[in-house]
Amino acid sequence: MSTSYTFFSKGAFSPSALVYIGIVESKNSIAENNIKPDFEVNVNRDGLELRHKPGTDDARVLISGKFEGLFKRSARFKDMNIDTTAKRIELFLSGWSFVDENGNKFKWRIPIRRPVWYLRDDNGNIVAEFQRTTFSLGKIGTLVIHNQVPELLQPLILLTCKMAHNTVRNSEHGLFI
Repeated sequence: MSTSYTFFSKGAFSPSALVYIGIVESKNSIAENNIKPDFEVNVNRDGLELRHKPGTDDARVLISGKFEGLFKRSARFKDMNIDTTAKRIELFLSGWSFVDENGNKFKWRIPIRRPVWYLRDDNGNIVAEFQRTTFSLGKIGTLVIHNQVPELLQPLILLTCKMAHNTVRNSEHGLFI
């Protein structure tokens, strides 16, 4: 059984995203149906954060972290249940790799100029895929997490997906941080 998540930009030039469980076609359908975001992903120079139920009394941070190093090529996530890192795969590639709380390794593989990216485990199995939207105002794309993944892995997948997206977007615009 797969779970889909739709990412929308929080603002025109925002590094953050609002995430909705399921397939959401447009910002108009969000407004028309009064759909509230399930998550907010903040990825900026100051830090990284995945918040559940943003803008509600039940809002809470699921995972947070900070970029490390001069060129921000690695990140450390440290919360109650998670103490792990993520790293850029190579200097001129946009992919990120990370290790979950059990020591399992995962890599976002982002083919150059292709709209579909894959998250693979150490055995090469596709754990998730991200279909980037190329011509849409506000919609970033749709993430599909395949099968059942551990509950603590899902926040890492959501957060590193947005990290990869920002890296690709920044490289397309000539920004390297």
